[in-house]
Amino acid sequence: MTSAPAAAFVKLYRESEGNAQLMTLSNVDADTVIKNAGLHNAHGLAITTVFPSPTRVEIPVVKEYRANLAKFGPKDAQPSIVSLEGYIAAKVIVEAVKRAGANVTRENVMHSLESLSKTEIGGYRVDFGSKSRMGSTYVDMSIINKNGAVIR
Repeated sequence: MTSAPAAAFVKLYRESEGNAQLMTLSNVDADTVIKNAGLHNAHGLAITTVFPSPTRVEIPVVKEYRANLAKFGPKDAQPSIVSLEGYIAAKVIVEAVKRAGANVTRENVMHSLESLSKTEIGGYRVDFGSKSRMGSTYVDMSIINKNGAVIR
């Protein structure tokens, strides 16, 4: 994961009086950056996201994720973009395995994934095909506010 190195960079940059707007890719976890760089240094960091924010409960898959995290997760589990990403990825794989039928093979699952063209997974659109392996074109931006919350 790239969160710890990103946090180290943010901390060193801010402590050397760097004041440019910093942005990072979606694979950086905001909580790790805040913990390792300090809230003062992390404040204002923009993070691209390729999944919806775990606070967007108006999106059905986010609402479902939060309910399942509360029901089945550890008592102290907090919603995060990283675990939401895993949750949605698992739902995509489950759908592909279901579509593969009784004879689940690597080839059948790959064919099933390719059939997930313009498919809604609880309000999150996935789009695979024989020549399309990205899965989604969803992109959003979040920013760490002065209180440490990741806002959209």
